[in-house]
Amino acid sequence: MTRAFYITAFIICFIFLSNFAFGQVIFFDRPKTVNIYSLPYMQNWKIDGQETSKSVTQFSLPVFINLRPTENLRFWLVDSVAVSSLDNNGATSSLNGISDTKAKVSYSLFDQKLLFSLGVSLPVGKEKLNNEEMEVANLLYDEVLGFRVNKLGSGFDVNAGLAFAADMGVFGLSLSSSYMRRGSYVSIENGQSKYKPGDELGIVTAIDMIGDRALINADIGYTRYSADEVDNSAILREGDEIRGRFFLSYRLDPIVLGVSLSDTYRLKSQVASENNELITETNNSHGNRIDANLITQYIITRQLSINPLAGVMIISSNGYSKGDINFVGNSFVWNAGGALQFLPNKNTNININAKYLKGNMKGGDTDISGYELGAIILIKF
Repeated sequence: MTRAFYITAFIICFIFLSNFAFGQVIFFDRPKTVNIYSLPYMQNWKIDGQETSKSVTQFSLPVFINLRPTENLRFWLVDSVAVSSLDNNGATSSLNGISDTKAKVSYSLFDQKLLFSLGVSLPVGKEKLNNEEMEVANLLYDEVLGFRVNKLGSGFDVNAGLAFAADMGVFGLSLSSSYMRRGSYVSIENGQSKYKPGDELGIVTAIDMIGDRALINADIGYTRYSADEVDNSAILREGDEIRGRFFLSYRLDPIVLGVSLSDTYRLKSQVASENNELITETNNSHGNRIDANLITQYIITRQLSINPLAGVMIISSNGYSKGDINFVGNSFVWNAGGALQFLPNKNTNININAKYLKGNMKGGDTDISGYELGAIILIKF
């Protein structure tokens, strides 16, 4: 089998698990094609604390449409439907609807080594939430639980990006930057105050190597946040984020082994004082996050493969002492599962996956367990 087939078949599963930047251009489509990606997904978590027991479930259906009329020009359209429900000691509530629609256009130059992109997020999703919906939304937004659609609606956002990639044989190097201008919106039903999340400025540099049997990728990124505002008054500036990631896959016919590692560190945030001045917090309210995943692919035939996988996520306690109102304890979650990947023809890729997750949060005071069931369907026209 060709190198292109092995690389494509293996990282198609991985690419939806993380957002690595590649120094070499890896495309799964041809010019003058329309690609449709559908990712139906079911997630469920059971949360058992010292005084309460909750269960939260979400079914989401993101749909990606990619139009590539020429070799260098691409259009993207992304939206999702999400149905979420919460059972809190027998009291039920829900949050349902579509998310904001995201559209993007990109154009590449110099044999796809220089890429310009411009995108918008259209505020068509549900943004004004009542008290019951807000309770569901707070759980969906929890970093530990990792829901695919963690927010439905917000303001009108605009983002622009510039990326450069250099291909040096089997090695590749890339440098990219992006800026996102966040729009304001009213987040509470019958509310009047407008909340505006901080703008984001990001820089990512990546290096990779693609050989006959091995694929290695490493990248490091920095994101700078501006202040969050309510009615044009700054209330918080989130600490800047530094993230490093590494991915390695190696083919040993008929097995492909892959491992990914990432480390996310947040600097101290700034909070508004009584004089409405932003002051750096005394201790860091963010814990360090480490993710590690092992992915294995056993290629049965050219069209069929199975993908066992396992991983852990660790978030350390933040910088405050236990008993402080700002203290957040550590979290630990492990997962195990697998996927079945089927390529019936050169234009279709179907991946069905399942995962079981278990761990704890809030310093061990809350036990959590859950499952994920999903599919990745890629169709080219």
